[in-house]
Amino acid sequence: MDIETQPGVMGAIATGIDLTKPVPDPERVQLNAALMDCHLLCIRGQDLSPHQFAAAARLFGTPQIQLLDVCLTSAPLGHIERFAQGEISGSS
Repeated sequence: MDIETQPGVMGAIATGIDLTKPVPDPERVQLNAALMDCHLLCIRGQDLSPHQFAAAARLFGTPQIQLLDVCLTSAPLGHIERFAQGEISGSS
């Protein structure tokens, strides 16, 4: 895995990691450090199922409900775990 900070802008790009598979602790620590240092982390080239997306989100802590989505889209309030379990459709 490689993490490249973006000169002159906020953020970093992580490459060489496959979030469809379990992420070893040393790489998880690197990802978290990059997010804390750069405030924005782009992990390109991922084709994640809802379950894999939820697992990837957990690399950074406990997923939180985003109330803004509910206000802007009138979508039903739901937690990422409910989405990952198929209780909430991604097209609502």
